[in-house]
Amino acid sequence: MAFNRIKELVDEGIPPVVTYDKHAVTVIGYYEDKDGKYLLVYDNNYPNSTVIWSVYDRYVEIWGKKYYEVEVVEPKSKFTEISKRDIIIGIIEYIYKDFTGLTFHSPIDVVVESSRGEVLRIVNDEVVENSIEDSYVYVSEDLKTMLLPSDRNYDVKVTSREECEINMESILQVENEVTIGSYKNIDLQEGSKLSLNILSGELPEAVYVDIDADEVVDFTVEPVISTPLQSMRATVGGEVTSSDTLILSLVTALVTLTLVFIIALIVKKL
Repeated sequence: MAFNRIKELVDEGIPPVVTYDKHAVTVIGYYEDKDGKYLLVYDNNYPNSTVIWSVYDRYVEIWGKKYYEVEVVEPKSKFTEISKRDIIIGIIEYIYKDFTGLTFHSPIDVVVESSRGEVLRIVNDEVVENSIEDSYVYVSEDLKTMLLPSDRNYDVKVTSREECEINMESILQVENEVTIGSYKNIDLQEGSKLSLNILSGELPEAVYVDIDADEVVDFTVEPVISTPLQSMRATVGGEVTSSDTLILSLVTALVTLTLVFIIALIVKKL
């Protein structure tokens, strides 16, 4: 299976067409880790779904069936820079039409309660409870990131496990525009608590900080509000350069959460 060639074409902005069993599909992305290799496929037989192929040395597995003869076809025309930009914007807008994103960069525990009484609880870098249906979560030592259905409100409570500096982002769609609230460089002690309310379709609110965990708010942190997709649309020729530090950092936050969505789809398929 020419997995490496497919990766090269996707990285070059050329969506390869792959044929098998008298049928053709378009590969729109890939994912690989120590546990396996996967292709993200647009298949016109399933127009409302992202199809996941599992890739092995001698065959691909599609919907539980193995195919040993697969041909890769390289399209003649290549995406322009503006086309790639518009694809990225389109994917991000599609996801945040239905989801609210939260990302934390520090060693913390998190409890999220929805307005429907659902609970997501992350303790010691593990998801110990999650009753929020259709949510997607990724957890590591220094990164907790989640996609939550955007049709409800959330009460978010954070507890610091050690003395640290926390950075966090809240991402949601406000008046049809993907909006980020960034909270930067908040110094915490071990046991410090933060709280945040997220209201569906409304601008990110201030974070309340209780440094010594005495249930008294010591100070609040207002978010820096940005709409990075507007900046991307305004770039000349659709190209975002390394000098656009703010745009790149915000888009990175969006892409991180988007990858959570894609990886979660893969896990659900397995």
